[in-house]
Amino acid sequence: SAEPVRIVRHPDRVVELRLDDPARGNALDLRTAEALRDTAREVAADPGGTVLLRAAGGSFCVGGD
Repeated sequence: SAEPVRIVRHPDRVVELRLDDPARGNALDLRTAEALRDTAREVAADPGGTVLLRAAGGSFCVGGD
């Protein structure tokens, strides 16, 4: 995908931060870490509700890259 982390908004103020690079096992490199930080800041700007951290594909995160 173009972005390694995306925000998925669900009903009832549930927000999902989704690691979205399953071809690389959602490996945590600098680009992904920065994207996760930025999306977390965006979500934090609208407090309240539930935040889920999930991942696309068969692996949550294979580790650092």
